[in-house]
Amino acid sequence: SSSSSSSTCLYPVLNHGELLLNLRLRNGNSVLFLGPPDSLFATISIQPVQVRFEWLSPFIPPSLLETLQKLNLWIISISLAMGVLNLVPAFFFDGQYVFQLILQEYLHKSRATLPLNVTDRWSKIALWTGSVLLALNVLLSILTVSV
Repeated sequence: SSSSSSSTCLYPVLNHGELLLNLRLRNGNSVLFLGPPDSLFATISIQPVQVRFEWLSPFIPPSLLETLQKLNLWIISISLAMGVLNLVPAFFFDGQYVFQLILQEYLHKSRATLPLNVTDRWSKIALWTGSVLLALNVLLSILTVSV
């Protein structure tokens, strides 16, 4: 059986840098946008954080939630940076013990029978190098900030 209705497929003609976007709203409606994405992002405001429970909305403004989100990001970033910095093989850092353990494990696996003073010498070289580089980094940071 043949169908009497015909359908046509249309394709939009897009200029360079233009997009055709189907934006779905929270209420279920859709909006078609045709144009450069920069103009779309300049004209609308997107808030990634919103209060899930409506009865909390008067007590918790979205700006507080965004501030708490940024605070958590800063705390995580600083904690990770301190953890990585603590692994530097320098005096009074945990990296000095980590380096000694890695060196001993590597020498044990390679079945190298080096005297204790050789491994001790390598550890001291690494500790002094890490300590001097860390001190230079701190000194250059202080000088850069003060200028």
